[in-house]
Amino acid sequence: MKKHFSFVSIMIFVCALVLVPNAYAEKYPDQTITVYHPFEPTPYDVLSEAYNEELSELLNVPVKFEYGLRGKAAQAVLKGKPDGYTVFFAAMGPMVLMPNMVRPAYRPEDFKAVGRATLLPILFVAGKNAPFKTFDEFIEYAKKNPGKASIGLTNFPSSLHIGMTHFINDLAKLDVKLVEQPDGPVRGTIDCLIGETDALISHPPDIMRYIKRGDFIPLATFAENRLEMLPDVPTLKEKGYDFSQTSWRVLVVHKDTPQEIVEVLAKASEQALKNPRTLQTAKENYEIISWLPPEAADTFLQDEFKFYEELSKSLGLHYSQKKK
Repeated sequence: MKKHFSFVSIMIFVCALVLVPNAYAEKYPDQTITVYHPFEPTPYDVLSEAYNEELSELLNVPVKFEYGLRGKAAQAVLKGKPDGYTVFFAAMGPMVLMPNMVRPAYRPEDFKAVGRATLLPILFVAGKNAPFKTFDEFIEYAKKNPGKASIGLTNFPSSLHIGMTHFINDLAKLDVKLVEQPDGPVRGTIDCLIGETDALISHPPDIMRYIKRGDFIPLATFAENRLEMLPDVPTLKEKGYDFSQTSWRVLVVHKDTPQEIVEVLAKASEQALKNPRTLQTAKENYEIISWLPPEAADTFLQDEFKFYEELSKSLGLHYSQKKK
């Protein structure tokens, strides 16, 4: 009789564990959700704030905007409760580049993806006074003038830095000056504007206004296909180089967050990002809404991590290759 009672008690306990996440998810959300963003105040805030506002209306709870610089965002998620109330609107840098190039503080599997939100194109531009005005002219100039052309590489680690380094050193095999500018896109933009560098690799939100004013001339995009915002600008693949690269932003939560909660967040996030107002905001700020649901987004993160692990090692930039 005693053994029977113990077995029944265990079964009740196990069933309770199974039912708790479902019961918890049924009342989610019932308090403020905090969404951390990895950038300093930049043009990217506009789309982030639009997403927050739409998400708040859909879930009927406040959604707080919080900056998560210097790893604060990732740590807030990793050390927080797995309850869906702490979300990281993460960029490529903190999710896959820093763990490969700076320190292995965490990996994508330490999080659970809610969905991929956006793609952020990469542009290669020349200053208006540069000695080349097209991509072909750049290649010709660099070959005829070894070591003379200079290209600004903003941020480190970044998709911009590693992508251009790979293109110049491994694919085009050109002798040009790659000028590292770790202070961010503003410094790189200014240097190209005043002629300190001939060219720059950057993202549209940071430089499109200068392209429209004629200060910068777009030479190529690293995207897989031509961009709707700049339909006349060729891709690297069109120019004969088998390489494409795009930055992105994904939404992630604590890895132990119940899947039922993730699905609630994912459904609301997809609606928020595809809302006409959000789509218009994205277009005006030169980001591309490119939704992937949770499972596909998790796979995407794993693939991107592996891609940059292999690329950083091939360039000698992986953290494991640093001198101790």
